[in-house]
Amino acid sequence: MTEESRAERRRREREKGEESPEDQKEQKEPLGLPRTFEKCTNCGSTRRFCDEAMKEDLQLETLHGKQPVLLSAEYVYDTPLYPVKLRALLDICWDCGHLCTVVIQKLKGRPTLHVGGEGKIG
Repeated sequence: MTEESRAERRRREREKGEESPEDQKEQKEPLGLPRTFEKCTNCGSTRRFCDEAMKEDLQLETLHGKQPVLLSAEYVYDTPLYPVKLRALLDICWDCGHLCTVVIQKLKGRPTLHVGGEGKIG
């Protein structure tokens, strides 16, 4: 009998919908991202500026589960396989005025397609 290659075994497992231990390692983020913060890291309050300021103007239920935030910061960098975007959503604590992180996440883009030759089409 011939021993099947690792790539063939992984392809077969993926077709069946099974995840190999190697796939599970690849999917798990070492930083534990995305992370959501429910309260201020300074004073422990759960009240944020955007929520409190918008209460009179909007029904927060009409935002369809989206959480309003004051600031969004992004950092984008390329890897050999795909672009990566680091994103932080920030708001201000209503009680102490501390700039609080609401969500931090790492988003991977689609793999980059490299075309051989000079890149001319036609």
